[in-house]
Amino acid sequence: MQSEFYNGQETRQVFSSVWDALEDTPFDAERMKIKSRLMMGITEIIRTNGWSQADAARRCCVTLPRIDDLLRGRINRFSIDELCNIVAALGHEIKIAIA
Repeated sequence: MQSEFYNGQETRQVFSSVWDALEDTPFDAERMKIKSRLMMGITEIIRTNGWSQADAARRCCVTLPRIDDLLRGRINRFSIDELCNIVAALGHEIKIAIA
């Protein structure tokens, strides 16, 4: 949480997500939220099925180091398109809701 001062009094900014606090623009924050949700969903599929990283890599059509990056949450190493391709390779659909 960032602090600001107004008339000598400390005020605090409240953000709806960590991405809103970390990113410079609302566009960048939304992009990171989408990537985060996709990565969490893929990780959940892998863990629920009990796949090893090698199994997951084969099923996702990516290399073992890419699965390792995904499971370690290295979000900046993935594009939204790449994450969508992984979801499709796993035979799942992406549902989009605009609020």
